[in-house]
Amino acid sequence: MCSAEDRIQHVVRLQADTAEQYEGMLTYLGEKIDNPDSKSIFSIINTFLTKFDNSHKAYVKKIETNCASPLSPYSDASQLISSL
Repeated sequence: MCSAEDRIQHVVRLQADTAEQYEGMLTYLGEKIDNPDSKSIFSIINTFLTKFDNSHKAYVKKIETNCASPLSPYSDASQLISSL
């Protein structure tokens, strides 16, 4: 059976791990670790995900355009996929 002290230590470790992951996320997103509020963080994450999604869509469109080109060696999309 766990004692109250063991449970408190576990919670303290979880909080420290969360803080470390939070700082890592901010660093990954290119933000300063000045403890921004939660509204700012969700706005940053939303902006990042929106830009990522737009980039992905543009990349997929570029690949599809290149595959549809009669000059492309991968004019059949299935050939491109199977070559990966």
